[in-house]
Amino acid sequence: MQRYLFIEPNFSDPDTFCNVTVGSGRIRANIQIYVNESMLTDVVWALKVSDLNQEHPQTGTAGQTWFGLDISVLPVKNGYRYVRFRIYQTMLEDGAPFTADIQLALAPNEAMELANDLAAWLERKEDYTFSWKG
Repeated sequence: MQRYLFIEPNFSDPDTFCNVTVGSGRIRANIQIYVNESMLTDVVWALKVSDLNQEHPQTGTAGQTWFGLDISVLPVKNGYRYVRFRIYQTMLEDGAPFTADIQLALAPNEAMELANDLAAWLERKEDYTFSWKG
């Protein structure tokens, strides 16, 4: 099954306003938002650490804000890392809130590849679109 993550910066905005799309063969979600760079740095760390005991980073913001993107890593299960994407927009004029909770299972080599690619993108994010497919 195809899995993907795209982070497309708005090149005219120096504060990393991005179009973020995550999905698999079953579901896709998209949000335009300022990317939390420290959250992504924590995700890189969690993808690389060998003894992750709990979800990291623990944001706790879903349900407490009206609009957001939370990305975290779940502990290893059966040798796989699970990257969790929570995208939500609960305060809408049409009264139809949107929430998505997508988890992508990554083999150890895929987790390391994603971590390295994210770390490289964080170094020079204004130069290119982040594109990962697993």
